[in-house]
Amino acid sequence: SRLAAYVGEVLVDFGDKVKKGQPLIKLVAPEIEADLAQKKALLEQARAHLAQAEAGAKAAEAAVTTAQSRVVQVEASIDRAHADAVRWRSEASRLAQLAASNSVNRQVADESQQKMASAEAAVKEAAAAIDAAKAMVLQSQAEVAKAVSDVTAAQANIRVAEANLAQSAAEHSYLTLKAPFDGVVTSRHVDPGH
Repeated sequence: SRLAAYVGEVLVDFGDKVKKGQPLIKLVAPEIEADLAQKKALLEQARAHLAQAEAGAKAAEAAVTTAQSRVVQVEASIDRAHADAVRWRSEASRLAQLAASNSVNRQVADESQQKMASAEAAVKEAAAAIDAAKAMVLQSQAEVAKAVSDVTAAQANIRVAEANLAQSAAEHSYLTLKAPFDGVVTSRHVDPGH
């Protein structure tokens, strides 16, 4: 045996014919069994992290699309705000002329001036919203890049877990002693518990 272990089961006896590779003895080593179980669990955990990272990447990509849609929406609102500002500038100018000739009450002209100021403020607000929306796009794109690197890291963790599992499985395979060639058992010097 390549491992220090106890004999759990002797599978052949005197006079038995055996084929090359046939199991002869099964050894028991609880620490190797536990190590193999742990490596299997670590591989499952790494796979779960990969699934989580892939879901995070999809969510980040969706956030980019949402942020880009928000930019389009805000750009449309700035066009509307510009149109309102132009309208109220024209209206305020016209009413100011009418108020100067006393054709319209001065209060009406003042109200149109206030609406023009409000429309110009809305243009500034929409411009700021565009900057904020574009910043959200950049942030979302950065989150996609991070999510992609998380997926890559999770894939690497799976490869490490698979390699560790393969190593433990190889050690576990040493717990079964096999016939090196075809033959007949002529003597037996081992019993369970040895």
